[in-house]
Amino acid sequence: MTTLKNLYVPEDLLARIEAVARAQGKTADEVAEQSLRDALDFQKLLGEGHAHAKSRGFKPADVSKKIAEYRQENAERNR
Repeated sequence: MTTLKNLYVPEDLLARIEAVARAQGKTADEVAEQSLRDALDFQKLLGEGHAHAKSRGFKPADVSKKIAEYRQENAERNR
């Protein structure tokens, strides 16, 4: 089911959406819808990551350190 709602988008952003739509052979509505879905999914994933980190007692500064450690370990395994 589709509901019609008006969203106001700055002209520069609309121009970018339209350019992507043309390049992909899609409508601006299709590109905007997929972009919104992707952005909302990403926000949900970030929220879950923050909740997981908090439940493990990590502070924001710890997260970058843990990511760097993981990447270092992973790089060493892939050599």
